[in-house]
Amino acid sequence: MRVYHALLSRPGSRYQDLGPDYYERQRDTARQVSHHVGKLASLGYEVTLCKRPEPDQTGPSQPA
Repeated sequence: MRVYHALLSRPGSRYQDLGPDYYERQRDTARQVSHHVGKLASLGYEVTLCKRPEPDQTGPSQPA
């Protein structure tokens, strides 16, 4: 119903299908992070996460 309302209330808008697995793809990453953080917390660890910066694509990669 929300899709119909959104399309009918804006006559110039177009419907774009996000794909059959859109919501699964969105929640899979969050679910995995939550699961692993919870497992570590249950073992007595305090977990702090931060996103790594994207690697620079201009030069050769350096091994870590």
